[in-house]
Parts: sequence; structure tokens; C-alpha cells
Amino acid sequence: MGNFKTLLEKVTKLRTKEERHFAILSLIIISLPFTVILNSLLIIALVINSMNGFQWQKIKASARLKLPILFIGLPLIFSALSLIQTENLDKGYFAIEKGLSIIAFPIVFLQSKELSKKNITSLITVFIGTTVVIAMVCFGNSIWLMISNGGLIDQGKLLDREYYYFTYSYLSETVGMSPIYLGMYINFSIALVLNRITYSDKAKKYLLILVLLSVFLVLLLSKINVIIYFVVLFITAINWIKNKKSNVVVYLITATIAVLLMIVLIKPIKDRLINIDYFSYEIDQGHIGYWNGANLRMAIWECTIDPIKNNWLLGVGSGDVEQVLLDSYEDKDFKIGTLTGYNTHNQWLEFSLSFGIIATLIVLATNILVPLIIGFKKDYNLFIFLIIILLTSLTEVIFATQKGVVFYSLFLTLFLNNLHLAPKLK
Repeated sequence: MGNFKTLLEKVTKLRTKEERHFAILSLIIISLPFTVILNSLLIIALVINSMNGFQWQKIKASARLKLPILFIGLPLIFSALSLIQTENLDKGYFAIEKGLSIIAFPIVFLQSKELSKKNITSLITVFIGTTVVIAMVCFGNSIWLMISNGGLIDQGKLLDREYYYFTYSYLSETVGMSPIYLGMYINFSIALVLNRITYSDKAKKYLLILVLLSVFLVLLLSKINVIIYFVVLFITAINWIKNKKSNVVVYLITATIAVLLMIVLIKPIKDRLINIDYFSYEIDQGHIGYWNGANLRMAIWECTIDPIKNNWLLGVGSGDVEQVLLDSYEDKDFKIGTLTGYNTHNQWLEFSLSFGIIATLIVLATNILVPLIIGFKKDYNLFIFLIIILLTSLTEVIFATQKGVVFYSLFLTLFLNNLHLAPKLK
């Protein structure tokens, strides 16, 4: 907290718009995993700073050269248009309010002077450092829980499975995040570390960070993030081979073997990640201990398909998605869904239900596929970032939370705005 306060004091002493721009971006990255209120205030400060000397003509000129950035705000535009047919306008307005930050970063970056390569490298270092600190804090909290409770297992939470203090939400709740969102951050940090190894002459100093983050990721017990982890390793291996970096491939081999051994040998990890019974379910089961992340999502998706079929062209409107889902849960006798009010747990099903399949395909093309192709040709970091976003969005509605939408909008805009400085994927 002291370091954050010192950094905040330095920001207030900065004189130029560009200096403040970089400093506030650093604070936004640091605060992103921790507190929504502070993160929101910093985003407002960033927008206010960018308005100093605002020139509409500059945005227009920048936009012509960086057209993909303009499309980042499309989900918000479609959500706003869907209010025309929404009955519950209050929830529709609230949904739009949560997504406002998706347009903040494109406006700020198009209006501001481009960051230098040194500044971009520093921002990436800040993000990596933040995730390392989070991992260490979460491990420290788990150790404290084990010591204070005199064991590895939470005896007060035993239903029909064992809950270990060093896994899953016991780790992530330390910083107030879900294991999946925290795992998304950690995966991206691992990808950035691997990229540093690719281009750094001192690759060995990043090995400890790679090991720490890899172990932390697996202990979060998020199946989708473990899959993404191996996808990241695979893409990195191909990139290293193409770049003739065979001398550091040993790091990937070591990381892969270590993670696989953890999955096979450590009981709580094995039980959660490779339990084939996780995919079977009876939708009317009302006992919470019966459900897990995999079969719960399958039941939710089953309930989501019919409303989408009935409203495939324009959706039901962003304000009515929750009620339409609840009605479908009741029709299917999905007791747990009715009780908890789960969202669709799939970004593209959520969009389809909100504003229709056609608009969803447009968003998928402009906000994911086009930038993904650009990243494949010009920027390794952009490419790997969008792979992580795309795979995570298959099991989460990342645009429904600030920790998802800010993460997406900030880094996508940052990379698209500075393609000429990017490390290429061979």
C-alpha cells in the first residue's frame, strides 16, 4: 500500500499530459485485480487527462490509420440499440453502465500521443509484477488458513467433496476475484514472460517467475485456464522454433512436465481437472454438491438455446436477458439456475440473447477475428492475448464485469495502437 501511495504522489507531480497518461495507465493495471472503485476512479482520471487539449480532428486522423480500434466499442453500441425492445430499462441502463469503460480506452489512446517502446515494455512489466505479487499474497493467505485451521482441508465446508485451503477460491478470494478471471490474468502474464524469454538475453531470470505463475495457475483449478495454458505453451514453442530459439525450449518442456505431474499426482488437482463424471448431469438436481463448473455450464447452455432460437434476429434486449434466462430455467426445472440466477456463462450466447445472432457475428469478426489476424501477422502479444480472451469467453461473460471488460479494452487498444513497436509472431 505504501508503494502505491508513493506512486500516486509521483503522479500528482507530473507536468506533461504524456507523463500523466503513462503513470495513470500503470496505476490502472496495478489496481485492476484488486478494487473496482479505485480502478474506475483511475479510468475517469485517465479520460479527464486525455481531454486536456482535446482535438476531434486528431481522433479522426488517428482513426483512419487505426480503424480496428473504432470497433472495440461495438458491443456497447449494440447493447444500447437493443434497449428499444427492452422492457426492463433500468437493468438495460445498468448493463450499459458496466460496459462504458470499453469505449474509454479507444478514445484516450486515439487522442493521446503514442507511447514509446520503453513505456509499453514498462506497462507489461507492471502487469507481470502485479500478477507475481498477487500469487505470493494468495499463497501467503492459504498458508495462514492452513496454520490457523490446523489442516489442509476446510472441515466446515465438507459436502460430498474435499475443499483444500491451497486451491481454487481459497487462493483467488484473497484479492476478491473468481479463479477463472484470475487465471485469465495469470495466463496472459505467463505468455508475456515466455515472450520475454524469447527476446531477452537473460532468459534464466524469468524461469522462477514462470514456475511460480504456472504452479499458481494449476492450483486455481480452472479447467479452461489449464487448457489455455497448454495452448499458450504450444504457440510459444512454435514461435521459438521459428525464431531458432531451441536453447530455451527446455523451459517449455520443464513447465509442461511439471504441470502434468501436478495434475496426475496431487489429489485435489486430479479430482477436479480429470474427473470424467464432471460432464454428466440431470438438470432437475437441486443439491448444490451435485454440480460442478463443467456440468453446470452445460445445463445453463441447454436452457439458453431455446430463447436464442426464439429471438435469433434481434435478441431480447440487454435489460431482459436475466428474466428470460430465469423463465427458461423454470421451464426446464433447472432448480439451481432458478435459485442462483446464473448468467449464460458464454459471452457469445450472452450477446446472441441480448442483441441477436447477426450482431453477435459482427462483434466476433470485428473485435476478435480481425484483430487476431492482425496479431498473427504483426504482434505476438496481441495474438496470444486474443487467443486467451476468445477461449475464456467460451465459459465466461467477460464483458459483464469490470475486471473482464477493462482487461480486454485496455490491452487490445494498447496493442492495436502500437503495432509498429510490436514483437512479431513468426
